Amino acid sequence: MAAMARWSATPEDCRSKERCSPSKVHSPLNSISFKDGGLMSTNRIAIIGTGRVGYQFSFSDLPDNHAAAIVQHPSCELVAGVNRGREKLDAFGERFNVEALYHDYRQMLAEVQPDICIVATHPELHAEMVTNCAQATSTRAIICEKPMALSLEECDQMIAACQAEDVLLQ
Repeated sequence: MAAMARWSATPEDCRSKERCSPSKVHSPLNSISFKDGGLMSTNRIAIIGTGRVGYQFSFSDLPDNHAAAIVQHPSCELVAGVNRGREKLDAFGERFNVEALYHDYRQMLAEVQPDICIVATHPELHAEMVTNCAQATSTRAIICEKPMALSLEECDQMIAACQAEDVLLQ
């Protein structure tokens, strides 16, 4: 699997705020395509895990969390959020104007059918979530937060599930 670029702009791009526009941000979202080979015009993205990594980190005016990067990218639409806790989920929905809020990611996959899933949950949940996301018919790519999994076997399971379904895993 080819290495993907990070979600951040280069230091050179970020010397001024104006130069760090979404078009300058190096993102895997710039090259996602459908399983049949066609390019997507808009990436419909769901975040599973609307806590610290999903959207709460905010150390500067740059898009330094998944949700902020998504809403600033011209070819992306943040379509759903999933979280166990109601408070963080509601805050996420309000901040990013997302109405499709779920406690069960499987229900979200069935109802929203996102193109891209970002798994930003506790590491012990990653293997099952990535595998299920890969098996969803709409999923084209999965971005999984680190650590990828808790064992090499879980990593192998995740990679195999994505390869079997022709889903990009980062």
